[in-house]
Amino acid sequence: MVGAAWIGKPFAPMVHPDDLPLAREMQRLVLRGEPAPVFELRGHPSLSRPAIMEITPAPQMDEGGKITAVLGVGRDITERKRSEAELGNLHKEFLEASRRAGIAEIATGVLHNVGNVLNSVNVSAGVVAASVKRIKAGSPGNTTPRLETRVPFTVEGAKREDRHVRLVIDRGAHQYRAIV
Repeated sequence: MVGAAWIGKPFAPMVHPDDLPLAREMQRLVLRGEPAPVFELRGHPSLSRPAIMEITPAPQMDEGGKITAVLGVGRDITERKRSEAELGNLHKEFLEASRRAGIAEIATGVLHNVGNVLNSVNVSAGVVAASVKRIKAGSPGNTTPRLETRVPFTVEGAKREDRHVRLVIDRGAHQYRAIV
């Protein structure tokens, strides 16, 4: 039944059982002369095409101005609701994709910084290896002072790089936790 077929008929057979209390409350408001807001109801499952309806209730009055009935004008908003739900799902997917992109960007930055530190360590190790090769060519008496002057700087450099790697990783983890 649609349109004219519902005029003068009770609304209960048209309304989903879970939404019936809301429909009755809106009817009571109108019958008491209070303004009732526009509200939404689901169609009864037994209908050929149960829809989601936006209902605008209005009082019907006799010649004396007394409220005698409630007129409910309904508009099918099923497609709008379906579109809103789809938009909501797309929004959630977009937020998840954005979160993943942020995590990937942080991971890329951390890996880049770790790569820089490892490259620095590699260069330092190359300098030490070259120094050791040159020292091997000298006499044992001359080796000790030259090695002692080079090794402390390399050890300090390695400790500095180790602190830098830990700092980069800690910052990356902190940024990751902020996104998650």
